[in-house]
Amino acid sequence: MSWRPIVRFLLTLIVFWAALQFLVWPRAQPAYSAAVARVANGALAALERGDPVTQLAAAGPFIRVESELMEGEALAAMWDARTLHFYVVLFASIVLAFPGLGWRRRGVYLVCALAGLFLFHVVVLLINVEHMYAVTLEGVSRRNYSDAERAFWRWLHDTVDFFAVQVLPVLVLAVLVMTQGGFARRWFPVEAAEGPAAEGPAAEAPAAVPARRRLPSRRALAACGMAALVVLAGAVFTIQRGKVRARQAEKAVRLGYRALALKGFDQAAGQFNKALALRPGFPPAREGLGQMLLMQGQHEQAETVFRETIEKSPETADTAATHLHLGNALFGKADYAGAHAEYLKALELQPGHREALFNLAMVEKRLGRRDQAETRLKEVLKNNPRYAEALFELSVSMIATQRACGARPYLQKLVEVEPASQRSELARQTLQDLKGQCGGGG
Repeated sequence: MSWRPIVRFLLTLIVFWAALQFLVWPRAQPAYSAAVARVANGALAALERGDPVTQLAAAGPFIRVESELMEGEALAAMWDARTLHFYVVLFASIVLAFPGLGWRRRGVYLVCALAGLFLFHVVVLLINVEHMYAVTLEGVSRRNYSDAERAFWRWLHDTVDFFAVQVLPVLVLAVLVMTQGGFARRWFPVEAAEGPAAEGPAAEAPAAVPARRRLPSRRALAACGMAALVVLAGAVFTIQRGKVRARQAEKAVRLGYRALALKGFDQAAGQFNKALALRPGFPPAREGLGQMLLMQGQHEQAETVFRETIEKSPETADTAATHLHLGNALFGKADYAGAHAEYLKALELQPGHREALFNLAMVEKRLGRRDQAETRLKEVLKNNPRYAEALFELSVSMIATQRACGARPYLQKLVEVEPASQRSELARQTLQDLKGQCGGGG
């Protein structure tokens, strides 16, 4: 076998690749990435129909994702489209440089290859979105995905992003070699056509012709490739559909808490009930309803909701907040012993929980355990030195037990932390009164 056809192919490939990479791709990439994002958005819209959660947008060399489930205002993910779509150039270069193809056939191959690659990139984008929910957004992942599901999406993401995109150009080259008979059409000898026996001198020619190895059907290979892509796309679409209701429930809970912060109780109740309709028994939604009842002073009903939530949820760090809120409901009923037990349970599940530790100090104060309450408050301030409520309560406790001079550092810190509050105004007045009593400035 001569190496000249291969060397000629490689040189031609380099020329086409350089021209596409440096002249065509920089101009075509933003439009191509925008088209991929639009089609992926269409698939997401079909998945999340009626209640969108996720939105993709191409921005020059990047594709960003905007989700209702992001923590804060920062983008949860931004992908470099130049890297995701880089192998478009290599795909096109291989098809354009491969020898032995007429221009018409070459054009058909190029269109088919790029169409398949386009569908593959759409699927990759959907896989990246699901990976974001299953792995990147930890709270969403913890509440809605099992360990096996997280491992699956992590594996699939790594496979399509880092392995498949490198194997696909090699695959298209292998298909061309198999279907076209090699770079010089001599890798698979061509079988002579059968017909009536020749007469005359031609009949004396050697009859032994090497048997031709059957070439794969081009149509069959194309059909198999497209079928594999469609099956992959369908599988990703179907699996994602199973998680869409969970994401929509998460969105409804977030909207419910936003309404609750503005004391829009009817709107909050509507969102929490919507989340429960999407995911019956969803703990964050039930917890939201319980907090709404607490804010309305309905401690009995809130206690019932929180107890039912705890009974139906495994004991994890996430349920620490439910025990905290149940303690608040019991505190509101003046059941201080019950509240004390729930705050301790919250701290057991999530050690160092600031609100649980502070509320435990408050309930111990109500139970007459002043020394223990002060110890808890100092523990809160050790990890949260600017926690104004703890600074104020510790100062009040020390002043009430004739240790006003010891309270001065906490009063001064309180003034520094929230200079414009009513508590700070009281702290300033107290510090002024303590000047003569404790001596020194302040």
